[in-house]
Amino acid sequence: MPIEEKIKNLGISWPEQLPQPIANYETVRRSGNLLFLSGAGPPASLFMNELQELADRMGVLI
Repeated sequence: MPIEEKIKNLGISWPEQLPQPIANYETVRRSGNLLFLSGAGPPASLFMNELQELADRMGVLI
């Protein structure tokens, strides 16, 4: 049985339109020489050498 059919049989439905965010969410905030990260990882398109280059420019050890 396809997953779509199982979901329909359980009475589960997706909303027609997703609700709009109620605030602007920042993934990074800098305060002095500190970066505060809010649970967001790097984009999947970045490779380790690109991450290392970014970390070097920011003065972060990874």
